Amino acid sequence: MKKIRIILTDDHVLYSGGVKKALAPYENIEVLAEAVNGQDLLDKLEYLRPDIVITGIQMPVMDGIQLVPILKQRYPTIKIIMLTMIDDASIIKKMITLGANAYLTKTSSIEMIYQAIIACQTQWLYINDNVVNALLENLYTQDKNGFAKKELQVMELFCSNAPIDTIAAIVDLSPRTVTAVINKVFAKTNCTNTTELARFAKERELW
Repeated sequence: MKKIRIILTDDHVLYSGGVKKALAPYENIEVLAEAVNGQDLLDKLEYLRPDIVITGIQMPVMDGIQLVPILKQRYPTIKIIMLTMIDDASIIKKMITLGANAYLTKTSSIEMIYQAIIACQTQWLYINDNVVNALLENLYTQDKNGFAKKELQVMELFCSNAPIDTIAAIVDLSPRTVTAVINKVFAKTNCTNTTELARFAKERELW
């Protein structure tokens, strides 16, 4: 069984040591090394080649915001999981835009960290609630009715009974994000089904 090779990067060595210990029972995971900041990680990448880097944001010498673009430029095949105390939508969006493949807070369970590792090994992005909420928050300009352009597009297609995958392809979002948009629309309109949603849209001439 080929193991997924990881380097942990965090200036709190006790925390990264705890994550390493918690990952030990997973036989398909191998922690190659621990680094204390971005520069220390780059130095280790001179002779180690992990599949995934798990890194914090707030670190001395070189922080995560400085580190991620360098990693993506020099080592584009290495996946990056952010693991930090910062739970701020603008920072999450920034890190995903810079090239991070997952964003977790340090309150995440070891099982969630493991799931992110597995997902990042085979996919471009691990989608969890943190990422979905950040990408949706103020992502698109709202119209006078309080709906974002993408929300209206998704709503119209959904009311025409288009499948989720089809909607996702048309509006250029992932199926999971489309589902999140639909749930958000239902919450904003207080509708409980497609018929009610279509009536709501028609009464307000949303399209």
